[in-house]
Parts: sequence; structure tokens; C-alpha cells
Amino acid sequence: IKQVTVSSAAITADFSAPDTVCKNQSFDLLNNSRPTAGVDSVKWIISNGLVITRPNPSVSIADSGLFTIRLVAFSGLCSDTISKTVFVKNGPDIDFTSNINGSCAPPLDVNFSSTVTNGTVLRWNLGNGSRPTVTNPSTTYTRAGNFSVTLVARSPNGCIDSLTRPSFIRIVPPAIANIPPLLYEGCFPYTARFRPRVTTFTPITRWEWDFGDGRTSTDSFPNITYTRRGEYRVKLRVFTANGCSDSATSLVKGGLRPTFDFTADPLIVCPEEIVNFNDTIRGSFDRLEWQFGDGGTSTSQDPTYIYKDTGFMTVKLIVQDLGCVDTLTKVDYVY
Repeated sequence: IKQVTVSSAAITADFSAPDTVCKNQSFDLLNNSRPTAGVDSVKWIISNGLVITRPNPSVSIADSGLFTIRLVAFSGLCSDTISKTVFVKNGPDIDFTSNINGSCAPPLDVNFSSTVTNGTVLRWNLGNGSRPTVTNPSTTYTRAGNFSVTLVARSPNGCIDSLTRPSFIRIVPPAIANIPPLLYEGCFPYTARFRPRVTTFTPITRWEWDFGDGRTSTDSFPNITYTRRGEYRVKLRVFTANGCSDSATSLVKGGLRPTFDFTADPLIVCPEEIVNFNDTIRGSFDRLEWQFGDGGTSTSQDPTYIYKDTGFMTVKLIVQDLGCVDTLTKVDYVY
């Protein structure tokens, strides 16, 4: 025997909504379906293609005309439907422009021009605290930043609408990126390929490079080869068309690969016996490290070492000059 459950609860769909609204005006749809406790879910279908499943939504319609709103209320396997119409009044059509949209530094004087059809200007919000009510206002921006601008207008039938353009006015100083504090540390010769990124509202008109070794350049993306060991502080300064600038620095550090060798005496030893190591390094260096093969290390020149274990020992000497590192390994060198 198959058990079938039949819902006996009748449901009546109903809702309230305004008869007339303005284009782009938010209005509420209130679900009044009965019985309230018997409504499991609802679906709102508006003739502009909008479908909503929230019980009591707030909606707006971007076009004018007569629109049908249909509510489907569900209770178990049962449902009921009701439709009503709402007339959407045409509001003002709004647009605006400005004579300039930004700069790299304040103060910035801006003149705005509005284009409103089927309506008149009600007020502006220029993003800097100024809220004029004239048709074509002017203002001065006295600090850097991004400023959103809003124009509010009203049509003869009383509908109010607005247009907001985020970050319409931008006062942004130039900013250099992609130049790390330490560009390179290693062996010379080295060719540095500088590829800075500059964020700027106005075009860059001049590049000034100082490569720290007496050489300069006015190229935007120069390639410079360093051959002499040393530390070189690179400086870049950029200038925009309206006189703003930014600067950045980076470090290029490098040495020359040294020539070196080492010996040990004696090469065959007993535990606890002293082994004398001797290094021969030609060229500059600022750091060295011995690895004796049993976990022991030293940073001294010509060190002595005592092995406490037996077996073949692979010895390494690592020499560094301003980040330029080279290693000499002698396998099974001491026994």
C-alpha cells in the first residue's frame, strides 16, 4: 500500500504594490497571500523579465510604461496566482560632462555642464563637499583623491532620478612601481634591464636615470651593463606634462667571480688529529665558508680542523664577493 499525503490547505495569492511609480524609483512588493502560515514560497514575475523569489522584495524598473507583476504563491503541492499592473512614469534623462577630468596635483578648477531632457537640474554632489543647484556649476578641488560626481534632476511629472559617475574627477600624483629596493645581487658583468611602471593621470614627458656609476639616461626602459665590482644606487625621476614628478631608488650590487684553490695537510689522519687547511684566493671577496664534510664549518681563512669521525670527507670552500658566489668541491679529499 502506497501512502499519499494530500494537502488540504487552500491558498489565496495576493499582494500590494503602488499603482504608479517613477522610472528607476525603488518600490516595495508586499506579499499578502493567505493563510500566512501556509505559504511555503513565492515567485514574483515582472513583465520586464525580472524574476524574484524573496517574500517582500524592493524593486525598480528602468523603463517607462505599463508593466504586469505576477505573484505565484506555493503551499505544498498547491499554488495560486494573481497579477496586477503598475504604471512607470518617465523620468528625466540625465547626462553631464566636464572640461577636465583630472590632474596630478591640486588645486584643480573644473567646469561642469549638464544635459537634462524631460526635466530640470535639482542639485549636484561634486564629491568635494560642494552641492550646487545651478545648471552648470564650477568648483575647485583642493586635495588629491578620486571624486565621484552625482547629478539629480526632476521631471515635470515629479519623478526624480540621478546619475552618478564614480571617480569622475581624479587628482593622482605619478607613482613609480616595479623598481625593487634591491634589483640585483650577484656576479658581474650583469646587464640590468629597467622596466618601471608609472601610474599617472597625465603623460610622462621626461625620464631622468642616474645609474650610480657616473652614467645617466633619459630613456624610459634602459639596459645598463655593470662590469666593475661595487654597490650602485640607481635613481629614477619622472616628470609629467603639467609639472608633477616622482622618484624611486634601487640597488645593484655585484662582485667578480674570484679564482681560488685550497689544500689540506695531512690528507690522511687519525681522529682527534689536527688538519691544516690553506686557501689561495685571487681577487676580492667579503665572505668565505668552509664545509669539512662531517657537518663542521668555518668562516676563517686558513683554518685548522679536528675530525672526530672516520671515513672519506668531501671538503667545500665557498667564496663570496658582494653577492657573487662560487664553490670549489674536492670529493673524498680527507681520509
